Amino acid sequence: MKNLVGVNITSPYQLLSLMSYYKANGSRYNCIVVYKYNAWGSEQISNLYLDYFHSIGGVLVEGLKGTPTIIKDIKRRFSPKEIDFVSVGKIDPLMSIFFRKSRRVVIADGFGSYGSVYSFYKAIRREGQSVNVYCLYAVFHYTLKSIFNSLIKSESYAFHNLKTMEEDNRFASEFKLVCREIGPIEDGVMGDRKVLLVAEQPLVKLGLLTNSEYGDILCRIKRYAEENNLQLILKKHPSENFTSKEPFDYISNARIVEDICINSPNITHVVSHSSSSLFNLTVLNEEINVISFLCELPPILSSKQKKLFSKIRLENF
Repeated sequence: MKNLVGVNITSPYQLLSLMSYYKANGSRYNCIVVYKYNAWGSEQISNLYLDYFHSIGGVLVEGLKGTPTIIKDIKRRFSPKEIDFVSVGKIDPLMSIFFRKSRRVVIADGFGSYGSVYSFYKAIRREGQSVNVYCLYAVFHYTLKSIFNSLIKSESYAFHNLKTMEEDNRFASEFKLVCREIGPIEDGVMGDRKVLLVAEQPLVKLGLLTNSEYGDILCRIKRYAEENNLQLILKKHPSENFTSKEPFDYISNARIVEDICINSPNITHVVSHSSSSLFNLTVLNEEINVISFLCELPPILSSKQKKLFSKIRLENF
């Protein structure tokens, strides 16, 4: 038996994907080890998910930066032939070189996993990076990884296959099982009515919308919910800094949108700008209405990202 190693896990969605793979292939592995770090300058993975991770025998490693350092620690724990490794978005070339006989598994990092070199470059610029040495290095590194990933064999494990874009119902089934094992929602904010859930993103922080513009959109979504007799609930992004004078109901940040929808049958609508939960829900639950409040698609999208958007409705609230 081998050991499953997850490298550079930053978000709860990534951890749930990794645990789903481990549970689905449990007869193959002795244990699961996760190398985790905090993105966005804040802790995103809640204790709820970490407790479940530990309950299935997971080993959490924090504080290690850079693939060479992680590889050194992996080799201290296991011999190279004793591991399979999971990467986020794309296979890390160094991991493939040092662990040539390992099974290579790729999980998604949300919407960005389906981007192109150009969309990656624009995403960096959107996050406030000027065209400097760091920006050029990041794009160059991304390009090399893209070429490398097109040449080697790997296993995609996501709602939409990272290469072919085919829906993976096996992944969806295993993902549901893990979320249900974690247990029901005990939040208290949801009543007996049908629910419209807004999956927030750091739109104000990234400069995609002003605080006022985003507030106006939420008010229009609130009117839509009232007209359709829906309870409006917001799921806040941990790094968003939006402030509103209008009172809104917020659900606990302990769980991700997909998990909330699996364990909350009252949710009939999910609305967001471009949260990956919209596209994931088209595979998880076809009965939920998934809506983007984008008026039109931005021109920087890759062909794969456009294909994802073709599965959902755009609504100018």
